[in-house]
Amino acid sequence: MYIIVDVWSTAIVGFYVCLTGPSWNTAKISLFNACAGPELMDAFWGCPTLMGLNPLPTMCFALMCDRGEYLSKGASYTSLKLIPCLSYAPPYRPDLKGLVEVLHRIKKDAQYLFVPGAMDARRAELELRKSRPAESALTLREYVQYLYYLFDEYNLTANRLHRIDAHMGAAGVFPSPAGLWRWGHMVGIGFRRATARDDLISTLLPSASARVTQCKLVFCSSLQLFDGLVITASS
Repeated sequence: MYIIVDVWSTAIVGFYVCLTGPSWNTAKISLFNACAGPELMDAFWGCPTLMGLNPLPTMCFALMCDRGEYLSKGASYTSLKLIPCLSYAPPYRPDLKGLVEVLHRIKKDAQYLFVPGAMDARRAELELRKSRPAESALTLREYVQYLYYLFDEYNLTANRLHRIDAHMGAAGVFPSPAGLWRWGHMVGIGFRRATARDDLISTLLPSASARVTQCKLVFCSSLQLFDGLVITASS
C-alpha cells in the first residue's frame, strides 16, 4: 500500500492499494487518487473520499519517497510534466520516513478488531480466533472503503497537540492533522496548484490496449484492478 502524507501537518492526503510489487507505475496511481478530486473517486469506489481535509489536496510542490521508485525514466517524465521537485529522504532524518512507517502501523493496528480474518502472530490471533476461511476476506472495493473511513478518522482525530505553538493556540487551531492542514492553507503556507484532469489521467494512470466485441468492452483483462478506473476517467 502506498500512503501519501503531508510532511508538515502529517495529514494523509491519498493512498493506493496495489496488487503488484512497488514501482513508479503504482506510486503515481496513488498521486492520482490524491489529486483527482472527490467526484471521480466517489463514483468509482462508491463511498465518500474527502479524507476530512479542507481545502482538497492538489498536486504537491515537492515529492519525497524512497530512491527505488525514482530510478526510472517514468519518474523523470512525471516530474517534468507535473511535479516541480522530486527529492530523496535526507540522511539522518528518520522522522521523515518514520512518519509513513508509523502510519502503516496505525492502520495495521486498527484493523484487527474489524477486518475479518486479520491476524498477528505476536498477538496470538490465530489461536484466539481459530481459522474461519469463509470470513477471512473482503473485496478490494470493501477494503478500500474501510481504509477511507480509517484515514478520515485519523485526519480528524489524531492528537497533534505537540505541534501547536503559542500563536497557533491563540488562533484556535484544532490539534489534529486536518486542523493543521486547514490552518496552514489559511495563513498561506500551504501549496495549491490547479492541474487539468486530462493531464492527471494521461500522466499518472496506466495505459493499455482495449478491444470492443459484440457484447462487451475488454480492457486490461489481466489486471482487473485497473479495469473501470481508466475507463471511467477517460469517458
